[in-house]
Amino acid sequence: MVSKIDQDSMRETNRKLVLQVLFNAEQTSRVEIADQVHLHKSTISSIYRNLEEEGFIEELGDGVASNAGGRRPKLIRFNHNYGYIVTFDLSRGHLRYLVANITGEVIQNGEFQIRNLPILNIQQLAIDFIQGLNDLGTDHGLIGIGLGIHGVVFKNKIRYVPYHEDLLTLNIVENLENQFQVPVYLENEANLAAIYTRDFQGHLLTPNIRTFSTLNIHDGIGSGMIQNDRLFIGKHGEAGEVGRSITFQTNFNQNHSPVHLEDLFSEESILQRTAKALKTEQLSRQEFCSLVDQKNPIATDMLHYWLQALAMICYNMAQQTAPDAILLYSRIIALRPEYFTSLQNFYQAITPNSDTKILFAHQTVDKAILLGGVALVTRKLLNFDNFKLSFH
Repeated sequence: MVSKIDQDSMRETNRKLVLQVLFNAEQTSRVEIADQVHLHKSTISSIYRNLEEEGFIEELGDGVASNAGGRRPKLIRFNHNYGYIVTFDLSRGHLRYLVANITGEVIQNGEFQIRNLPILNIQQLAIDFIQGLNDLGTDHGLIGIGLGIHGVVFKNKIRYVPYHEDLLTLNIVENLENQFQVPVYLENEANLAAIYTRDFQGHLLTPNIRTFSTLNIHDGIGSGMIQNDRLFIGKHGEAGEVGRSITFQTNFNQNHSPVHLEDLFSEESILQRTAKALKTEQLSRQEFCSLVDQKNPIATDMLHYWLQALAMICYNMAQQTAPDAILLYSRIIALRPEYFTSLQNFYQAITPNSDTKILFAHQTVDKAILLGGVALVTRKLLNFDNFKLSFH
């Protein structure tokens, strides 16, 4: 005799299978769903009615009849207008934001300058921004919030941050949840880029790459790891902290003391060192690329040195975790994709026959973090942590 608990579990699993097919399809029908999940028509009809009542189904009109004739199927899809999600990327100098519907279509995005702002002011910026959105014409308005943290996150709590250290004592999850009455989810920014790569960029992962790492180069250096389609975070969420690895660098460190990789090879570090050599106060990414275009010897040498270093970091990652691929996110390389060809050449010179290939993720790291946040929140809302979802 099947217990009520087993029946409830089976019913919930069947519901998720139907909802998964509905979510992943650009358009489908009840007949196609039944064919894919191999459930009885009466079971499909019952689940369909429940999903329709919950507002997850959007009707698209009649499809084309089969060759055998008969009634034309009613085309449906997951309701793109169900509600929207707001995600933030909290970096050292910017609070970047993105608003998207539950299926990932971007409604708006932008950023606030926050360098030297107290964390309470940053939190208020986020609150004020969300309050100005209203329902955006969706059925349920705001349904969830995601926040990318440049540090270590475990069980929706921040364990370490290199800046904005007041976050360690500020309960930003509880504050935002109390303010908006929706769930709030935190995650490491490199992990969000890995989630984005898995859920949004399937075209980069052929043929069937299921184990890969992302390498995020920005103010720091971070890595997100997907193993057999699942995010690997390690003990207490500390996996992937590539930038905190220790090295010796005598050229820039006269005391020969250990330094972190990101202190030497992050984009922020490269820009600062180039600006110092040029005796200028600061240098933007675009200005750095323009100097390279002009064959400035200082900028050109720094680029060469940096790309070699990234190739070595990729090699070390390949040796340590043996992923099928490493996908690189960098704003500088996004400005000049040809730099990636040089990086690949350096990598191949180090390891000509490596089974781990490096790929250029064409989106910039900030967009990957923000859209990865959308995927994370959607999965949490639908209880789809371990189901394959494809965002269109």
